[in-house]
Amino acid sequence: MRCIRIATVFALAVAMLHCGSLISELNRIKNLAEGQPVTTNAPTTPTTTTSTTPRTPSQLSVMGNTTPHTALYYPDTHTFEAGPSLTGNAIAGAHTFKLSSGPQAGNTLVILGGTASSLYLATTKSFITGPALTIAIGSAANSFLITAGPQSGKTMVVIANAGTSTNIYDPDTNTFSAGPALSAVASNGTHSFQIISGPQAGKAIVVHANGVATTSLYDSSTNTFSAGPVLSGPTQTGGLSFLIASGAQSGKTLVVHGCCGANTSLYDPGTNTFAVGPAMTGTPSTGAHAFTVTSGAQSGKTLVVHGNGATTTSLYNPGTNTFSAGPTLTNVANGGAHAFNIATGPQEGKTLVVTAGGFTKTSLYDPGSNTFSAGPDISAVVTNGAHAFGISSGTQSGKTLLVQGGNVTTTSLYDPTSHKFSAGPTLTGPANTGAHAFTIASGAQNGKTMVMHAGLATSLYNPATDSFSVGPNLSGAGAAAGALAFLISSGGQMGKTLVVHGGGIATTSLYDPGINTFAAGPVVTTTASAGACAFEISSGAQIGKTMVVLGGGSASSLYDPGTNTFSAGPILPNNSANGAHAFLITTGAQSGKTMIVLSGVSVNTALYDPGTNTFAAGPGLTTGASGGGHNFPITSGAQAGKTMVVLGNGSPNTNLYDPGTNTFSAGPATSANTSTGAGAFSITAGTQSGKTLSFAANSTALTSVYDPNTNTFSLGPSVLGAYGPPNTGAGSFGL
Repeated sequence: MRCIRIATVFALAVAMLHCGSLISELNRIKNLAEGQPVTTNAPTTPTTTTSTTPRTPSQLSVMGNTTPHTALYYPDTHTFEAGPSLTGNAIAGAHTFKLSSGPQAGNTLVILGGTASSLYLATTKSFITGPALTIAIGSAANSFLITAGPQSGKTMVVIANAGTSTNIYDPDTNTFSAGPALSAVASNGTHSFQIISGPQAGKAIVVHANGVATTSLYDSSTNTFSAGPVLSGPTQTGGLSFLIASGAQSGKTLVVHGCCGANTSLYDPGTNTFAVGPAMTGTPSTGAHAFTVTSGAQSGKTLVVHGNGATTTSLYNPGTNTFSAGPTLTNVANGGAHAFNIATGPQEGKTLVVTAGGFTKTSLYDPGSNTFSAGPDISAVVTNGAHAFGISSGTQSGKTLLVQGGNVTTTSLYDPTSHKFSAGPTLTGPANTGAHAFTIASGAQNGKTMVMHAGLATSLYNPATDSFSVGPNLSGAGAAAGALAFLISSGGQMGKTLVVHGGGIATTSLYDPGINTFAAGPVVTTTASAGACAFEISSGAQIGKTMVVLGGGSASSLYDPGTNTFSAGPILPNNSANGAHAFLITTGAQSGKTMIVLSGVSVNTALYDPGTNTFAAGPGLTTGASGGGHNFPITSGAQAGKTMVVLGNGSPNTNLYDPGTNTFSAGPATSANTSTGAGAFSITAGTQSGKTLSFAANSTALTSVYDPNTNTFSLGPSVLGAYGPPNTGAGSFGL
C-alpha cells in the first residue's frame, strides 16, 4: 500500500511502482524404501557434503502449500536455497519414498496429490513426471515398503481418501497398480508401521485413525489386508508412531493418538496386541511428528513435536516408558511440519525442524543442550511496505535492493549477472505499510537513497559501503498507507523532495538534501490514503505541477512548485483505492495523457488530460485490480509500446494496455499470485537482460520474470534464495 514515485526520482528502480499497496496434518514422510522401521516423519540421512565450491545440498524440502516449489538445504552454510521445481503442485497428502531397486534405484518418488507424482533424478538433480496412481490420494496418504513375499521390494501406498483403497508401486516397471483393500476406511491421522519381530514379522499395520481405534494388518505373503488389533483408544489428525529401540519396551511400537487427546497405545509384536501407553504432556494435532535424539544427555529418547499451532514438545524416555515436557520450539509448528538430521557441516548432529504452517521459520534442535534455537529461514517473505531501488555506484552497482516490508528490517539484493537474490544490508528500523524510497541527487548525501520505514523513522543507504545508517525523521505524522514522494524540479524548493504522508491525513514533509533534514511541507487539499499516487504534468496549462491522486476517494491535489502549495485538482470519475497506480501514454490518440488504474477490486480506470486539466473515465480492465497492482512498459517484442498491468488482488491476472486502440485485454498470467507489496523492476544486465522481474509479495518470497519476446511470465528467483513458505504437503528427503 505504498505509492509510486515519479520515474525520474526513482532512478534505476521500478518505474512507477504501484500505489496502494494450512486442513489436515503433514502427511508424514515415510521414507521406507531403505527398509527402515517406521517412525513418523523419520529424518533421512543426508549425503556427505564439503565446504568448498561447488557446495553440495544434503536435503531437499518440498514446500507443499499447493505449489511446485522446493528448497535445498546446504549444511556447510546452514542455509536454504531454491530447489528444482516439481512437475506439479504438492498438496495435502504429498509424501516421498526413495527407490532402492529397479531402473530408478537411487531416485526419489514424490507423490504430489491427486493421482500425480514427480520423480527426482539424483544424476540430474531435477524432477520429471512420475507414474500416475490409479486413484486420487487423500490428505493423510502414506506409504510403506513391502519387505517380504511376492511383492517384496514394492511400496504400498495407503490412499487415505476416506475409503479402503491402496496402490502398489513397482520399481521394476515404474508404475502404480491397484492394491488390496484395507479392512476399514482410512482418513485423517492414518499412518503405517512395519512389524519387524515376533510371529507377525514382515507384516505391516495401518492405523485407520479418523476417530476410530481399528487397524488393518497387511500380510505380505498373501498381499491382503485383514482386521488388525484394536488400539487402546481412537486416533485422529496428528496420529503417528515410532519404534522403541531400548528399555523394557524395546521392540514395541508406540502409537500417538493425535488430537483425540494426549493418549498413546503400545503395540507388542509378540502378542500382536495394543495396550495403554504412557500419556504425553500435550495434545498433538496438525503438524505433529517425531524424531530420535542420537547424542547428548537425551540420547535414545524420542522427541515429539506436538504441532497444533503450538511450540510445545514431549520427550519419550524408553528407560522409564514415560513422557516428560520437551524443549520449546522457537516458533509454532503446524500443517506441513517435519524434521531432518544434519549430518555434516557446523550444525552436524543437530536436527532441523521445518515448522511450516505457512511460515518460513525453522527451529534447530541441539541434543547437547536439549534446546531449540532459531534455524535458517526457508525464505524471506515480501509484504506490506515492500519496494525496490536500483544501485548505480559502489560495490553493488547494477544490482537492485529490495526492501521486504512486513515490519522487519531485512532486505535482499538482486544480482542480474547470477539472476539470484542474496541477503542485503539491514535497515536501521522495520519497514511496513507506507514504506518507500527516493534517491538523493545533491548535497552531502548525494547518491544515497532515503528509505522511509513507515512512521517517522528513515534509513540512508550508502552504496559506497553497502550499508544503512539512521536517517532524519519526517516532520509531524509519519508515513503510512498511501505515502509517496516526488522531486521538486523548479521553484523555490527546487532540488528538495516532497513526501506525502498518507495514512488518512493531509500533512507532508520537505526533504532538504543540503542539510539532510525534513521540515513541514504544505498540506494537501484533503487527506491522502491507500491508493494515492502521483505524476508530473508535462504539458498544458498545469505544466511543471505534480498531480497527486489522493486515494480513498475521488479527490486529487495539484502541487505548484512556484508557490510551494497544493490546490484542489480535478475530480476522478470513480474512487481510487488500494493498488491504484498510473502511467503516461506516449503514443496513439491518447498520447500525452496519463492512465490511472483506480483499483480497489474494481475494473475502473481514469484518463487525465493535461490540455483540459480534467479526468474522464478510461477503458475498463478485464478483471478487478487491487492491492499489489503495478505496471511496467514493454519496450521490445511483439507487444512493444504496450503497458503491462499486473492486477494484484491475490491473483496471477494481468492486462495489456494498447495505446493504439485505448483498450485493455487479458495478459499472460504471472507465475505467482500478486498482492499487497508487489512491484517490478527492469533487468538491465546478465542473461535476463531486457526482461522484467515482478515480486509477488502476498507474504511470499516468489517472483515472476516477464519475457517480452514470448509475452510470458516464468518463475523467477526466490527472494533470499529459497521458496516458501511451507504448508500442508511439505516434507523433506535426503540427497
